[in-house]
Amino acid sequence: MNNTCIICGKPKRSRFWLCKHCAVEYGAYNVPYKLWPKWVREFIRYARVIEARNKQFNDVCISFSQVTMEKIVNTDGEIVT
Repeated sequence: MNNTCIICGKPKRSRFWLCKHCAVEYGAYNVPYKLWPKWVREFIRYARVIEARNKQFNDVCISFSQVTMEKIVNTDGEIVT
């Protein structure tokens, strides 16, 4: 979860998915999550999927410089040509 509202993109408090304005506007303010509009819950579900995929991708992704250095420097730290 980042610090922007998933509906309008404006800054919000970090522990919430929506800014206060959108929560009030779309019926999610001081209302149990199960009673939020379905499309808002789907936005959140989609955001969670994207976050999980990004985390998974970031966990296995290495930078080009790391790959290049592994090919250039051997395990003894000597430069290989």
